[in-house]
Amino acid sequence: MVPAAATAITLSVIPNGNLNKKPPQPVTITSPAAVHRIIAMVNSLPVFPPGPRECGANQGTELVLTFLAAPQGRVLATALVQTGYCEEVFVTVGTSKITNNTQTWYARGVVGLGVPYQGHVLAATVLKTAGSKWNLASYSLGVV
Repeated sequence: MVPAAATAITLSVIPNGNLNKKPPQPVTITSPAAVHRIIAMVNSLPVFPPGPRECGANQGTELVLTFLAAPQGRVLATALVQTGYCEEVFVTVGTSKITNNTQTWYARGVVGLGVPYQGHVLAATVLKTAGSKWNLASYSLGVV
């Protein structure tokens, strides 16, 4: 899971669709309390339940959490929180990148976590914990 050695988290947004709105610039969170709370949130997620389900079209936005050893430091882990599809959370430890390219979601070393259709709740909680005022719904085609 996400190493406790992370001391910073960079938050970034991958918008959905061909919206004319540019996503916000990534921000790095360094508050020890916020970093530890967000790590605990991600590490406490259950394994995403296997099996087929109808997720529909992606109408959400992805929130990417990059866990760093230090601000501008080495990448320790990455999590991509979906607010569309089935709202799964994809996590990888190490320097592997997870992007909106679905091939990266199922690459070696990537684990699917979370509760179906609850990624938007995790994303909102992470943003609140980080003190962010981002409105992810404004970067998606659907309601977040």
